Amino acid sequence: PLAPMPPETAKPTPSAVLTALSSDKVDPVILAQQVLDCIGDEPAAELATAAWAHPSPTVRKAGLYLLAKRPALSAPVESLTAFLARPTNERGDAQYDDHDLRTYAMMALALRGKLPVNANSFGFYTRLAAAQALELTYIWCLGVNGDRTAVPYLGRLLYDSNLRVRMKAAIALGQLGDPAAVPALEEMAANEAHAYGRNEAQAALERIKQGTTTRQ
Repeated sequence: PLAPMPPETAKPTPSAVLTALSSDKVDPVILAQQVLDCIGDEPAAELATAAWAHPSPTVRKAGLYLLAKRPALSAPVESLTAFLARPTNERGDAQYDDHDLRTYAMMALALRGKLPVNANSFGFYTRLAAAQALELTYIWCLGVNGDRTAVPYLGRLLYDSNLRVRMKAAIALGQLGDPAAVPALEEMAANEAHAYGRNEAQAALERIKQGTTTRQ
C-alpha cells in the first residue's frame, strides 16, 4: 500500500497506481482509499476511467470504488449500468459473482442520480444468501438515487416476507421524501411485527414530514 507522504513529496501518478493495483499482494479497496487521500479530482478521474475498464477484476473494483466515493467525478454511466446486468453462464443459468463490482457500480450510479429504475429491477437478484446483499444494496441505492418513480415498487416491498427488505424499502422511501409513500409507511409503523421495522417506518415518516431528502 501507499505510505503516507509529506506535502512536498510528488503525488503518485495514475499509471503508477494502476501498476500497484495489479499486484495480487495489494487489497485494491485499501489502496484506493489511500489514493483518495493523496490525489485530487483530476488524476482520480483519470485513474478511475483507466481502472474500471482494466482486465483485472481487482483493478476494476478499485476504479469503481473511486467512482462510488467521489460522486463529483465524471463517470461512464452506460458502462456502469452494464455492470448491473444479470450474469449468466454458458447454459443461461443466473450467476451472481463479482458482488463488489456490482455494489460499487450501483453506488456510483445512485450518487449521480443515474441508477435505472424499472419493475424488472425488483427481484432481479435471487434471495439466496450469496446474492441478497446485492438486492439490499440496490433497494438502499434507490433512495439515494432520488428518482421518485421507484416509490410504487418500494411501497410493495414494505409487505415483503423478508424483514431486511422491508426495512431497506422504508429507509429508501424516507430518503425519497415522496408524500405518496405515507399511507403504506403508516400501515407498516402500526402493524409491522418487528420493532426494528416499525422504527424504520416511523423514521421514514418523520423524514417525509420534515421534507429532508439528501443524497448521501
